Amino acid sequence: AAQGRSVPEEYLARISEIYQHKNPAKLNNVPGLVQKNIANPHALYVRVCATYGLQPQPQYTGPAAAAGGAFGAAPAFGAPAAGPFGAPAASPFGAATQAGAASPFGATGGFGAAPAASPFGAAPAASPFGAPAAAASPFG
Repeated sequence: AAQGRSVPEEYLARISEIYQHKNPAKLNNVPGLVQKNIANPHALYVRVCATYGLQPQPQYTGPAAAAGGAFGAAPAFGAPAAGPFGAPAASPFGAATQAGAASPFGATGGFGAAPAASPFGAAPAASPFGAPAAAASPFG
């Protein structure tokens, strides 16, 4: 394993090397196979090794682990995670939203904020968590 490679890059290299020697006609399919099996590229690698009667190498967990780190190299908190092959990872939940952007789940004001308009057409009820009440409170 080459140090500094991401997990997908390492498995792309391992599987490409196998196909170069065992089945060059399928070499162009390797990036798609790795992408399709991105959740567990080692399992894909083990299956390819089994198909061609090869002994698989140990699981590669990332550059820091290969260099002796305990947890692998994770991006700093809040930094975008790298996707396979160095590209920014796409979220399976759609586009990222910035703070203050419209939420598909209603207002983003949090506790005590004025409630958003109801999607059911009724007027919103006052929040029991700090929004001003319509009538004076009997508790002063």
